[in-house]
Amino acid sequence: AYYAKAAAPTTPIQLGPFQKYLSSQFLPAIDAASTLIFVASNTGRYTITNPAMFILSSDSSEALVSDKSWYCKGFDNPQDSGVSQEDWPKAANAVSLITDALTNEKYKNWPKGVELSPNLSFIWGLIENIPLEANYLWAKGLAPGSKENPPANVICIKSLTD
Repeated sequence: AYYAKAAAPTTPIQLGPFQKYLSSQFLPAIDAASTLIFVASNTGRYTITNPAMFILSSDSSEALVSDKSWYCKGFDNPQDSGVSQEDWPKAANAVSLITDALTNEKYKNWPKGVELSPNLSFIWGLIENIPLEANYLWAKGLAPGSKENPPANVICIKSLTD
């Protein structure tokens, strides 16, 4: 995850360690954030046993949750890029895409994210420390150049000032 401050709205700041799997992990508190950015990748083709999705929430009294209010866009990871799917969300690979999206709030032209399932899912169960109103989220549409698969990589951005 990343965030940007109102004083430097196009400069993404890494928020905590990178996570590899669906798990409930606490991230440090952020002050004066104007946007929250979540970058994710799937390990391969989207299947029932390898779904592409993320879920998150804050622990504030008015919980910020992953839902369809986020703007999300799918991205390709060309095989010749030399970047593994697991490493795609890391700063060296994603920051230029985030910076471009934050410039003049271009991300607000992206589609809204797709809510795939509520937190209490009969398939995945309940993720602890995440409220029920949070939803598993991903970018809508197909992967760039694909006729059948959802994107393997996404960037989702939530404005905290609107």
